Amino acid sequence: MNQGFQEQATPFVGPNESLAPSPPRTDIGELAVELGYAQPGAVLHTRLIARRAGESLHNTLLAEGLIDEAQRIELLSQIWGVGRVDLDASPPDAELLKDYSVYDMLRIGFMPWVGLGGVRIFALSDPERTEEVLQLNHPDGVKPAISLAPRSMIEAQLTAHFDPLLESRAMTLCPPRYSCRNWGGGRHVWLGLGTGFSLISAFLLWPGVSLTLALIVIALGNTLTLMIRCVALIAVARRPLPAEDPDPPGKLRDPPTVTVLLPLLREGPVLKRLIDALNALDYPAVRLDLIALAEEQDVETRETLAALDLPPNLRVLTVPHGTLRTKPRAMNYALPFCRGEIIGIYDAEDRPEPDQILRVVGHLREAPEDVACVQARLDFYNPNQNWLTRCFTLEYATWFRVLLRGVEALRLPLPLGGTSVFFRRAALERVGGWDAHNVTEDAELGMRLARFGYRCEMIASTTYEEANPSLPNWLRQRSRWLKGYCITWATHMRRPGALWGDLGPRGFLGFHAILLGAIVAYLALPLFWAMTIATVAGLTVPAMEAVPKPLWLILVVSLPLGQAVMLTAVGVALRARRSRWLWPWVFTLPFYWPLGAMAAWLAVFELFTAPFHWHKTEHGLADTSDVEHS
Repeated sequence: MNQGFQEQATPFVGPNESLAPSPPRTDIGELAVELGYAQPGAVLHTRLIARRAGESLHNTLLAEGLIDEAQRIELLSQIWGVGRVDLDASPPDAELLKDYSVYDMLRIGFMPWVGLGGVRIFALSDPERTEEVLQLNHPDGVKPAISLAPRSMIEAQLTAHFDPLLESRAMTLCPPRYSCRNWGGGRHVWLGLGTGFSLISAFLLWPGVSLTLALIVIALGNTLTLMIRCVALIAVARRPLPAEDPDPPGKLRDPPTVTVLLPLLREGPVLKRLIDALNALDYPAVRLDLIALAEEQDVETRETLAALDLPPNLRVLTVPHGTLRTKPRAMNYALPFCRGEIIGIYDAEDRPEPDQILRVVGHLREAPEDVACVQARLDFYNPNQNWLTRCFTLEYATWFRVLLRGVEALRLPLPLGGTSVFFRRAALERVGGWDAHNVTEDAELGMRLARFGYRCEMIASTTYEEANPSLPNWLRQRSRWLKGYCITWATHMRRPGALWGDLGPRGFLGFHAILLGAIVAYLALPLFWAMTIATVAGLTVPAMEAVPKPLWLILVVSLPLGQAVMLTAVGVALRARRSRWLWPWVFTLPFYWPLGAMAAWLAVFELFTAPFHWHKTEHGLADTSDVEHS
């Protein structure tokens, strides 16, 4: 018998007999007390949690930290009369793994271990899932037998054997027609140079026509954006933002398992606060599957995680080193390891409200099936650190508390945020997960979900993040966002007819307004400065003289009107946020927008020179002595 095999596997008594382990012979809670693993009172309390969650007692004892994995396997082995396998001491037969899908093995938590004559012994983490193993397609003549092994061991062995496949899938999970992975390379550098040369040549040869066309594009973009802002204000007027969020649903009966992905990269300084925020979440631990994603070469993050007292329901998954290192690649890699039917994301510096996942589950339970995901509001816990964080807070409050209400009311594709967004797993897998190459994978996924006929909705819950207090850090972050918006627009516009067919006329126009509206406005700022200076100085510019007067009239009316509507939206957002102290800083926003112009021009440059480069946003810069209560 293989040395890693302890006791015995479930025996076979005949080809037509039941192949499952025998039913439990005693109560696992009583056995845990008998073996000294837990106190009677703790077991009784955990039994109530398990019953309310609709989960097994052994999994609940593990999630509550009353037993560890080895003790759980020992309990199950005695209860079910099933042998145990030490996969570290005796790894599985690699040839047997070829007969099964790694995705089935990860989903169920099993793997073939060894073959003994006509019997094939499987390592399984939970004997209650034996029937799922038996129902798989096995090679002819194979008689399955069951033994037990910790799920962490099973996943470690599967990762070691199938890592190239899992890594390749993470890179290419998004269907090619929606992915930007073919973007980049030398041809795009030449394309960028050619485009820039053509635009400059056109302006030099036909300055009046070129300026007129540019102003028409700006006017159209401003008009579409203005419409969204007006609809947002109307939506808020019809259904005012409450001063406080409505009560969340009560304790849920049989709540679904929710997996939360925690993509990490050089996040050592903020990990302790993240763990505290996760521990504060009001959701049954046995139904909350937390996965910290640490890059293989990120020694700092992995060592910090190893030194922390992690929750029992948090696993650390090492993402293998690759030619591409992006957040969406890491999440695609983790997708087969997820155990939840709802999958969410938190960033390292996040502080979600404790009842957020309760609200997510309650909303998705009541929503129709075409609502594939929900997005919580994002806000900041350090708005008063400096002028930049105050302006950033004003911008975020307006976007998440007002403007996205207009996008939602118009049923336009919702540009998702990169955190505090939760998906129905079936829908996420159907559309192809995240685009590993897109540096704003969140917004792109919102567009792609809309193309597949799904909707995304906002929920009345807030996650507090760190407002970027460093200007260089802010510029890198914002340029990445704008670069990703440009790439997303270009990728989906490769087949404009198909995009029109998927989104319809309204969605098609909304797609352009959302993805191009901001960057066109930012890129146009230097042009408006130049025209303003020329006008104030009384200079005669032939190109400006050639612009039709009706177009000037449209711009003179729409641009100030757009600013007035925007300021109104900011005021509504501040009232909802209960932050009247920020009002004086609203009038400094005209000095904030030029920073966006700088980021936009940097984004255009990188669009052709480094389209997949992920500017890492440094966290842990907040002045924690002046953190706003959240």
